[in-house]
Amino acid sequence: MIETTSAYLSKLDKDTVKIVFKPNAFLTTVEYKSLYDHYKQLLGKDDEMKFLVIVQEGFKMENKYLRFFKKDYRTDFKKAEAFVVLNPASRMFFKIGVQVIPHSYEAKLFEKEEEAIEWLNQIQ
Repeated sequence: MIETTSAYLSKLDKDTVKIVFKPNAFLTTVEYKSLYDHYKQLLGKDDEMKFLVIVQEGFKMENKYLRFFKKDYRTDFKKAEAFVVLNPASRMFFKIGVQVIPHSYEAKLFEKEEEAIEWLNQIQ
């Protein structure tokens, strides 16, 4: 397991990184850009990665959301991304984000971690 300022990262299986954002996490652009190296370290590869992202109460990002996703958000190494958003107020933001933000991989929002893992396991 790798701990960063805002999250815990661990290997779920040979293709999947589990990211658990800490309660009241504040993700900076600098930290976000450093996460890719941690993903590579955990999985031993640099592409075709799947992600289980657990978002707890109070999650925030440094930049204005749209600017961040236009400028800094990378998707080239992602194969699939499952989000479990524990805060109902944030769930709507993530639901819209999954639909609006351009990506070339599978992405879906879930209420339960078990459902998200089952879905990720179906992605080949």
